[in-house]
Amino acid sequence: MIKKIILSFLISSLAFANYIDEFNKKNYKKALELAKAQCEIDCSDEKLNLILAKSAEKLKDTKEAIAAYDRVLIINENNIEARFSIANLYYENNNPELMRDELNYMLNNLDLSSTQKVRINNMLNNLDNLTKEVAKPYFIGLNLGFAYDTNPLYGNDNFTDFVGEKIRNFKNEKASGSLSFNFNIDGAYNLDLGNNYFAELYASLNNKKYLKNKSENYPDLNVLTLAINPSYIRDNHKITLNASYDFVLLRRAAFLHSLNMGINYENNVNDNYLYLISYDLSKGIFADSMDKDSNFIHHSLGLNNVFAYNDNIYYFNLNYDLENAKDSFSANSDFKNYGIKIGAIIPILNKVSFKPSFGYNHTIYKKVDSSYYSKRKDNEIIISGIFDYKLDYNQSLSFALIYDKQNSNHNFYDSLNYTSMISYRYEF
Repeated sequence: MIKKIILSFLISSLAFANYIDEFNKKNYKKALELAKAQCEIDCSDEKLNLILAKSAEKLKDTKEAIAAYDRVLIINENNIEARFSIANLYYENNNPELMRDELNYMLNNLDLSSTQKVRINNMLNNLDNLTKEVAKPYFIGLNLGFAYDTNPLYGNDNFTDFVGEKIRNFKNEKASGSLSFNFNIDGAYNLDLGNNYFAELYASLNNKKYLKNKSENYPDLNVLTLAINPSYIRDNHKITLNASYDFVLLRRAAFLHSLNMGINYENNVNDNYLYLISYDLSKGIFADSMDKDSNFIHHSLGLNNVFAYNDNIYYFNLNYDLENAKDSFSANSDFKNYGIKIGAIIPILNKVSFKPSFGYNHTIYKKVDSSYYSKRKDNEIIISGIFDYKLDYNQSLSFALIYDKQNSNHNFYDSLNYTSMISYRYEF
């Protein structure tokens, strides 16, 4: 009898080691088979059920994973890892109320660290957004804010040309700082067309008005955008077509119409990584006859990478832009641009997140400028930090600090700007 007990223990120990080894080797199918075989002999071990649940989750066997996590919680109701995992599975399988119950149980009954509490509150906030989207397939957002620019890019106007001695003697003087009022209203309506087809109707109106005398000639901005974005979603893949129209009022009271077409491919590779490849084509048409020579075609190609790690989101984007305005007399119309941007979204307190980013752009213009006897080349660095605070279900506040420096071999286009901005958003 003792020999049988010892033999049974040795077999059980060997199987225990095997499925752990297979799981560590990422052989999830084999680990699941071994763990299930062991579970038929004795299914009362907490770690066994965790391995079984994780393996099933990796293999997208949701039913098996939830059952195994339930057994873990029967053995140890305070297993935080299992509760987080089962909450995520509820989310992925469109059971928001079960997820909410699980998260609230953790907040009210478990001894959590401050980081874990922040994580749960962020998950609850995301759940609120998901529930709102499901219950109401549209939104209307209103943004109001003030910004202060130390130098509103006074000398960096692509639509102004200086020739001959005038530009050689020109000193790019720093403009005096100015407060600006920023207003934006945007909205979208999402249509479920069935069979994994969807469409979004989107519109926005954006206005930035500097609170200075008009003689300062600061670059006020007015943009109206209308768009329709049909998409197809299958498993972890999403293809979106973009069609939009922009109407822009430029600083010199010139009107610009922009017609845009594009396509995006998004692949959600796993829980921690997704990438998006995009291509956009824009045609710019100036309404003023004086500007028609500057009508342009703009190509934009992008690769965006998004990583999730320890409740933080990190992204790394690469962009290439090419703009042609062959009929333009300006040396500042045709260009190509290479850009990178890295950033993060980091929860730091309950309902507060920090969004730092760094961007670099290198722009090369195709035509020789007769005043400088060379082609213009610009290097731009943009560093920003944004703090977002979610007041409640509908309201949020944000505070941004932005550093924007551009160096050009044509010194007229050098600029340095510090911007601070506070804004309020209400979403219906």
